[in-house]
Amino acid sequence: MGRVLLVAVLFTIGTTAQQLTVVPSTIKGVELVGPESPNFEALVTQIVGTDRPIGFAAALPYALVIRNSTSEAIAAIDTVWTTTDRILLNATDAMFNKAILYVKPGQAVVASPPGILQNQRQMQIFANGTTESHRLENFRNPGNVTVAIDAVVFESGQFVGADRYGAFEQWEAQIQAPRDLASTVLQKQGSQNIREIVSWLEGLAAIRRLPADAHSVETILAARVLLAVYRGGGEAALYSRAKSMVDAPVFPLHR
Repeated sequence: MGRVLLVAVLFTIGTTAQQLTVVPSTIKGVELVGPESPNFEALVTQIVGTDRPIGFAAALPYALVIRNSTSEAIAAIDTVWTTTDRILLNATDAMFNKAILYVKPGQAVVASPPGILQNQRQMQIFANGTTESHRLENFRNPGNVTVAIDAVVFESGQFVGADRYGAFEQWEAQIQAPRDLASTVLQKQGSQNIREIVSWLEGLAAIRRLPADAHSVETILAARVLLAVYRGGGEAALYSRAKSMVDAPVFPLHR
């Protein structure tokens, strides 16, 4: 069991008192340090430095430090912020096939609404001033907030956690849907001209009301990526990217 560290704690942002409750980790070796801990500020500074951009300062009252005290690197983390009546944010942050970004054994990271922060360089996500209004949109005067780590995926591909919010389905779609789309593009290459293929991708990319199922959502997002590649580099670039997506190692996600 992770250490039981959390009690309710009050923050003041402007004139609104915010209460953050961190749910103790139920995943063995995944330890949580909330803002109520006397070690929290020192750990945050150790991870991301002393610079506190406006966006990060706004996110920090809802952040927590996650320490990987297992013997295996972590490749994905599902952090979920809720109030009594709704989900504020379900952040399924994944680093599949990007081993340099894995949370190594013994490493601590900051989980904030804008994302997982591992070092000071990653504070650049706050530089343009738009991050706060993106993932923090739902955090304006939300009242009492609860944050929990609902699931993680280890480097081996092993999924661990309650999966109350569909993280496994989301991560499975992130891995498989782009590969399926790229495979279809390469199949069409032999029977359709580039204008027909691009028109088909444009139809997918134009869908604004995203479907409920994760695979369809990730397919639409992948279509937008491939279209951007085509518009930037032409037909050869499109097929090259599709082939690289099909040939890339498949992260071995499993329960």
